[in-house]
Amino acid sequence: MVEEASVIQKDITSYEHLSYLDEYINVENLVQDLGNGDVFPKNEIAKLTNVAGSVNKFSAFMNIYVSQIKHEEVNFKKFNSILFDQISYRKLKNVYFDRIDKSELDKNLGNVTNFIYERFHKEHRGIDETLAKRLKNQKDGYNSLLTFSCTEPNTIFFPVVQKVNDTIKFLMVVTSMRKDKIEYCIASSIIDLRKNTMIFLIRNNLNTNSSIDGICLDTKINIDSVYNWFKEEIVKKKLNIKIKQHNEEAECNAMYTMHKELINKVLETPRSIVREDTNNLKIIENSVTLISKHIRNLNLNGAMRKDISLRIFNIFLSKYIEQEMSATKLRNTALKNKAFGFPTGLDFYGGSNAESSSKVKATKETPLVSEELFYDIYQSLDNSKELPHWRISWFKQFLYKDKKIPGGQLIQTTIYVKNGYFKIVFLPKNIDKKIITTVLNKVVEYLK
Repeated sequence: MVEEASVIQKDITSYEHLSYLDEYINVENLVQDLGNGDVFPKNEIAKLTNVAGSVNKFSAFMNIYVSQIKHEEVNFKKFNSILFDQISYRKLKNVYFDRIDKSELDKNLGNVTNFIYERFHKEHRGIDETLAKRLKNQKDGYNSLLTFSCTEPNTIFFPVVQKVNDTIKFLMVVTSMRKDKIEYCIASSIIDLRKNTMIFLIRNNLNTNSSIDGICLDTKINIDSVYNWFKEEIVKKKLNIKIKQHNEEAECNAMYTMHKELINKVLETPRSIVREDTNNLKIIENSVTLISKHIRNLNLNGAMRKDISLRIFNIFLSKYIEQEMSATKLRNTALKNKAFGFPTGLDFYGGSNAESSSKVKATKETPLVSEELFYDIYQSLDNSKELPHWRISWFKQFLYKDKKIPGGQLIQTTIYVKNGYFKIVFLPKNIDKKIITTVLNKVVEYLK
């Protein structure tokens, strides 16, 4: 029996309608995945690399190569699945993380077709009528990435609504007009019913105005509002999935713990040197005690004296790092101590004026401990034990589990805990599934 995706595909003779995906898909990477995925006949696989070397646009690749292959010889189900990953994990660099309450999952959720027709299709135009009829008896939904097209602005379409084993996948396309041209912003979501988690990935190029097919706001729509709309209107109301409320205090504390561990790995060598030269802080502590006795009407308890001593110690530590420790030496120290990365920036709210923030920022290659300003707030950060906004550089050798990768090859992310969401923003121009999943898994370890 020829699979349904092939039946839908057979009438297509041109793939120009896929040009909106050109900026989202790297043809060379796609070809590699297609070659490993048994998508094409074996006698066709050898041609893939040559084609990829001469074509850099996805729609052109489809026109030049795929259109020449007999449709019954192509596994379009796997092709669509690979496309979903290619789109989701390359340019969609804003990643929101949520946990779902499995105890309240809808018993009818297993049949995604019911969800599509009874709760979704009647209210949204994102499912093509012809496609809907052909897929009516398919229990697990649909992935119509290769057949989907849209020319209507200020609308949200859903080329993918699909349940695969214990995972529900969405891919949504937000269209908008800019200078008389339709622009496409793509977002995807993966709901893992086994891990009880949901991630929502979206690109940072939303240029829409105040109204999009059911999203009506007084202000310009942004990626946060699209995420909230999807979470509230689709996941909660249509899927009847309850999403657990974020505990911002606990998450900020978890990020402080993660940040602290990485800072300690970077500082281990210089801190031990300075501490040894100061006789385990005793010289500083004794000096603070002696000076405080000579200041009239100044009463310092043990905790206050310790706080002052640590601040003075950190000044010496800062000056030592400035003079003796290059960024490369600090990175090597972190690697030696099996760190997966190092902090490069933070936005800290705390101290005597919690309404104001202290920002410290280093380059991607430079650990934050190189910045003198970091030590000005270091002790206050330790006292608050909360960090809602910070930046980290991840070692590629950790992300790809390859120690041959030089320590200077890094991927930078920013982590936000605010306004009821937890978000990781990936800063490189292009990323991949391995980077996103490894970073997310490591961060989630601290959120448990």
